[in-house]
Amino acid sequence: MLRSVEEFLMTDFSEQYWQVFASLGRPLRRQDGIPKKELFTAEKQLGLRLPAVLREYYQVAGRADDFNCAHDRLLRSEAWTMESHKMVFMVENQAVLFYGIPADPKPLRDDPPVFMGYNDEPIRWYKVNGRCSDFLLVMLHVQAAFGGAMPYRSTAQVHASLRKVLDRDWSLVGELNQMRAYHKPGRAVCLDKDGDDFWRVYVGASSEAELAAVANDLRLQWEYPAFYAKDVKISYSVQGKEEAVILIHGLFSSSGLDWGVPGTTALLAEKYKVSALDLPGHGLSDKPTREKA
Repeated sequence: MLRSVEEFLMTDFSEQYWQVFASLGRPLRRQDGIPKKELFTAEKQLGLRLPAVLREYYQVAGRADDFNCAHDRLLRSEAWTMESHKMVFMVENQAVLFYGIPADPKPLRDDPPVFMGYNDEPIRWYKVNGRCSDFLLVMLHVQAAFGGAMPYRSTAQVHASLRKVLDRDWSLVGELNQMRAYHKPGRAVCLDKDGDDFWRVYVGASSEAELAAVANDLRLQWEYPAFYAKDVKISYSVQGKEEAVILIHGLFSSSGLDWGVPGTTALLAEKYKVSALDLPGHGLSDKPTREKA
C-alpha cells in the first residue's frame, strides 16, 4: 500500500520507487535500472554529482520508458544538459518546458528543489517543487493517468466539488503545474482545472475492474468510453438514437478528425444512433508497438 510522502522520506529513496511502481501495477525489474558506471560517466562529463534522490531513481527505474516517457520525457544520462545553471533531466513532450535541478560541482543535498524553465533564450527558471522526491512521485502519477502509462485509463469533466471527495478519500501525492495527483493501490487520478466551475479528471488503473471501480466510486461519466479487445483499448463515442450508423475513419486519422471536426457526427445524430470508433493505433485508442501472444 502506498504510504504518504512524509512516510516515504523516512525510508531510502530506492525503496520508495519500488513501492510506488508496484502500487501502480508496474513492478520494477532489474533491467529497468541504469548501472552506476553509466551514471558516474555522465556526472563526470558534466562536472557534477547527482543528489541521492535522482541518482537512485535512475539506478532502479531509469529505463522504465513506458512510464518515464508516457507524456513528459525523462532524459537518459547521456542526454543530460546544463542550461542556465540547471541540470536538465526531463523535458515536456513538445520540448516547450524543461525540468532541472541546481547545477553545482559540489554535492547537492540529497533532496534538492526542482525548477521548470521555458525553452527560450535565456531560459527563465521557476521553482515547481521544494523537493525532488515529491516531484518524482507526482510525475509518476501524471505519467500514469494523464500520460496514459497505466494500461486502463479514461477522462471525464467533473464539478469542482469532486476535489473535496478526492482530498477526503484518496491519498494526495502532490501538485504540479496546478494538476493535483491522487493515489489508491492500482489507481491514479490527476485533477486539472477545466474552467471556473469545472475540473477534468484523468484516471489510470491497473485493470479494467479497477477503472470501473473508480467510475463507480466517483460517479464519473467517461467522456471517451472504451472497451478492451485483448487488452488493447478501443475508444468510441455514441450519439443520437434510432437506427444505428457506424463511422470508421481513414488511415492515420481518428473519428474526431474525420467525423467530429466537420460536424458529420452531430448532423447524423439528429436522425440516427451514431457510433464512431478510433481504430487501434489511431486517436484515443491504444497504439500497440508489437503483436501480443
